[in-house]
Amino acid sequence: MLRLRSLFVVGLLALLFGAVCFYIVIGLVTPEPAPLRSPGRIDWFAAAGKMSNESHEQLSGSWTLDLPRDHGPHFEGRMETWQLTAFLRNERGEDIGLQFSVFRVGIVPPDAPPPSSIWEARDIYLGNVTVNGMLQGGIDGDERISRGMPGVAGFDPDIHELRIDNWSLQFDRSTARGEMQLDVAAGKVRAGLTLTPLKAPIATDDGATPFRGYSVTRLSVNGHLNGSQGTDAVSGTAWFDHIWGELPIPGASPIAWDRLQLHLDDGRDFSLIRSRRRDGGGTTTADGYVVDSEGQFTLLDDNSTELLPARLWRGSRGAYPVEWLLKSISLNLQVTPIIDEQEYDFAVPVWNGMVRAEGYSGSNGMGGIGMMQLTGYQAQ
Repeated sequence: MLRLRSLFVVGLLALLFGAVCFYIVIGLVTPEPAPLRSPGRIDWFAAAGKMSNESHEQLSGSWTLDLPRDHGPHFEGRMETWQLTAFLRNERGEDIGLQFSVFRVGIVPPDAPPPSSIWEARDIYLGNVTVNGMLQGGIDGDERISRGMPGVAGFDPDIHELRIDNWSLQFDRSTARGEMQLDVAAGKVRAGLTLTPLKAPIATDDGATPFRGYSVTRLSVNGHLNGSQGTDAVSGTAWFDHIWGELPIPGASPIAWDRLQLHLDDGRDFSLIRSRRRDGGGTTTADGYVVDSEGQFTLLDDNSTELLPARLWRGSRGAYPVEWLLKSISLNLQVTPIIDEQEYDFAVPVWNGMVRAEGYSGSNGMGGIGMMQLTGYQAQ
């Protein structure tokens, strides 16, 4: 159970760097309430190494997941992230990947005196949206940063809504496994989706690490996408993660991750993290889990799982291994992108793309759809 919790952190950590380091760089003095675009090139890792840990106490002790309350913010945690990844298909049979991420960085501890005005910064929020496969095989992405302010960025407890500017994810307040409503946009594409959990959340409660979290590995999705070619009805599945606490940040020898999430045709959900040093040294490790159709999970590690790069694609920031060979338990799959060009020049540059998996589970044919996130491949 402890190791599963670590997977929640590693899986989202790469993009979290951007939120953390932006907080350091801007100095928390921007006066205007409107969301801001991310700055250009910054030495994110060097900046992160200067962060003080004194403002928040580390989480400790056992805890029990309490939904829908835990969908909301946890200000006792210095950092927090929500991430929703959707695997969609329109009426023409075209695959579309969408990911919505929001990161919160606490500036002052929760027991600090109340703010003297609404302009006093207490939290910084970073959000990004990626859409893959729309607009005749193109991609769209957008990133926004704002201080926490009612109606601008943060979580509204009255309506159970997470918001940054005009992007929102709303949670059902009446039940632990209720629907979610997503309303986001990237470039020329706007999405309105209804998501219904198909499996119970996976969480841990041992209290042995200074962060907490849970995942809903499969939700059904229905809704629409509005683009330059009109409105498309879409349906599919999604994956939701939420973690908070004292999340680890690399120091002088930064670590990079490749994360693969798959929804397999037989109802299993597969998550794998491949960790490595950006400088090419050390040993690459693999950790993950599989959730079966009944919601039971099995942990994976280097002894049971192998993820090998099979083909490189060169983007504007580096060469990314966009095609992979996956061998794990009974699975033998080839993972390929729906399109190669799924690179985003965000605060932390990333290749964040929708992928297909094809191969075998034992002697039976097996396929799936998912998302691959590749970090740390930028030219040094």
